[in-house]
Amino acid sequence: MNNFKDYINRHKTLILSIFSALCLTLLIILFHKYLSKIFMYIFNVDNMTYIKDLLCKTGFMGWIIMVLYNAARVILPFLPAQPFEILSGVMYGSFLGMLNCMLGIILGSLVVFYIVNKFGNNLVLKLIKGEHISKYESIRTSKKIEIISFLIFLLPGTPKDTFTYIAAFTTLGLKKFLLFISIARIPTVLSLTIAGSNIIKGNLITGILIYAVTIILTLLGCLFHNKFLEKHSSKKLQSK
Repeated sequence: MNNFKDYINRHKTLILSIFSALCLTLLIILFHKYLSKIFMYIFNVDNMTYIKDLLCKTGFMGWIIMVLYNAARVILPFLPAQPFEILSGVMYGSFLGMLNCMLGIILGSLVVFYIVNKFGNNLVLKLIKGEHISKYESIRTSKKIEIISFLIFLLPGTPKDTFTYIAAFTTLGLKKFLLFISIARIPTVLSLTIAGSNIIKGNLITGILIYAVTIILTLLGCLFHNKFLEKHSSKKLQSK
């Protein structure tokens, strides 16, 4: 009995994540008709069309506003990201919406790189909670920092905007820093702009399924991220 409890305690994050993913999948299968009505209410096509038309009336300025927001949410990681990635898909379609988001993300990442290299730890600690930085301390000087950074930027469910500050502290250099961000962040952004594009076209079921798959992958990515940090931190402590 004690062994079972110990196993549960050691793997509670894994068990909770798998259970959550299974529950979400089951809910989607059993209640897809009801969920579609809920999403129709939340993602009301008329409301989205109104927002789209409102921003489109500003012409190129609307595009610039969205790019600047996507830059701002990298610089200030507490700002919401996913709703605006979906909105980019609503406004500009799957590919152009993704391009809009990525331009903002790259611009924001450049600013972060400059901030970190110009002002160092003091300003970063004010922008990001200390525990977030300390979590990554064990991998910041790792010999595998290139692979680790690419995977964190690639996998859904990882705190990409927060990690941008951490990556700027490493030995990656500006070229690799921007290259990894420019390539690795595309899949997650594209999945949400595709969802937004389908929703505005009235393909709610397709949009819901894409978004649901993204959520499930996010849960799994979050699990992998947390387990990896735990494992890497314990190895670091053992090596001391």
